[in-house]
Amino acid sequence: MLSFQQLYNTAQSLVGDNSTTTTTFLKLHINIGNQKAETKLGSYFIEENGTDLTEVGVDSYPLPDRCIRPKKIYVTVSGIRYPAVFVYNEVDWQRIKYNGSQTKGNFLTHVFIRRNSFEMYPTPSTANNTITIIHESSYRFMAQDDYTTGTITTLANDGIVLTGSSSEWDATFAGRQFKINAYPIWYPILSYTSATSLTLAKPYQGTAISAGSAAYTIGEFSRLPPSMHILPVYYAAAMYYNTKKDLTNMATFMGMFDAGLADGIALYGKRDSSSYIPSQRHIRQGAAIDPNDYPSNLT
Repeated sequence: MLSFQQLYNTAQSLVGDNSTTTTTFLKLHINIGNQKAETKLGSYFIEENGTDLTEVGVDSYPLPDRCIRPKKIYVTVSGIRYPAVFVYNEVDWQRIKYNGSQTKGNFLTHVFIRRNSFEMYPTPSTANNTITIIHESSYRFMAQDDYTTGTITTLANDGIVLTGSSSEWDATFAGRQFKINAYPIWYPILSYTSATSLTLAKPYQGTAISAGSAAYTIGEFSRLPPSMHILPVYYAAAMYYNTKKDLTNMATFMGMFDAGLADGIALYGKRDSSSYIPSQRHIRQGAAIDPNDYPSNLT
């Protein structure tokens, strides 16, 4: 995995120019190249979850920030998820809304997506049930350098809460990635608590740190698969050489970008909500067998 700082440092090395003007140019085009790759990939890598809470008698709710395409919406009632069927036609939606047998209720059945909001049927009759919106999200430009100020004093093996000393964390750290330098596995940061406390999205599996002073790094990362992280660097280098009218180097780096993107699409490109890709053996075996679908009329 390559953090944003590692990406632009690599680009600086490739073009042999670390001036302020060039660094600004490379950062911009790393983001543009990354956005192009994400758009082409179009897979679960750019999916995010948004949530809201039902309100009594309210059937219209805002879509999450940066939502460009809702994919699944469900309401959780008493621990049970009730997924919605998407309605795509205004006429059909109005028929459901005003001719349905149950206009109010907690068990979601249908939704209709508008530009910045979605409507639910039936209209909720109870407040504070969780609405979950799984959606493809628009690109957010990377801008943060690696952060290494202070040390980690407490982090349990299999724990998610980390405590720092002399750190100055803030709410912007949520969504970045964290690692103990002596255990170079990156962990997503789920949430911010204070300038010296963060919560990880999954349990830390390294050696426990108790009243210690471990060095660490927090970085900002692309949503692309790790093997594709280098591609935006090639794109930025190609754009740099384009401004220099060096068509040979421009073509070389753009070719590397295009080839890597084609490989990534072949390996990862699919519009689904799961990272699981079945092997050819499983595909040949066909769909899962329903254990309740027994053959009949056999003697």
